[in-house]
Amino acid sequence: MTQYVQCGNCCRVGPCGFGLWDPDKMRCVFLLEDNHCQKYYEIKKHPDAEISPAFGAGCSSTIGNVPRQKAIVRRRKLMERHGTPTAFAEACYRAVPEFISSEEADKAIQKYEQEWNYV
Repeated sequence: MTQYVQCGNCCRVGPCGFGLWDPDKMRCVFLLEDNHCQKYYEIKKHPDAEISPAFGAGCSSTIGNVPRQKAIVRRRKLMERHGTPTAFAEACYRAVPEFISSEEADKAIQKYEQEWNYV
C-alpha cells in the first residue's frame, strides 16, 4: 500500500460504505474542500472502521491520479518550508514564548498534525 497523502481522489471515484454520492458534483457529499471526510470522527467510532474505509492506509491508485500527484508536491513543499508540523509549531512557540500560551501551542501542534495527517 502506498503512502496516504489526503488527495480526496477515493471520494471522487465513489463513496465508501458510510458515504453518499452527489451526482452533480461527482463526489461523496461528505468530502470537504480540504479533502477531509466530514463524517471521519463518526466513522472512526464504528467497529469496522479499520477495514472500511481504510483512512490513512494510502491510495493504491497511483498511476494517472493527478489529485494524488498534486498532493504529494504540495506536501513536499510544506516539508521543505516548515519541517514537520510539530517542529514548526514548537519553533513558533519557542520564538516568542510570552506571545502564545502552552495550551495554544498544544492546539497549534494538534492542528498541524491533523493537517499533515499525523493523527
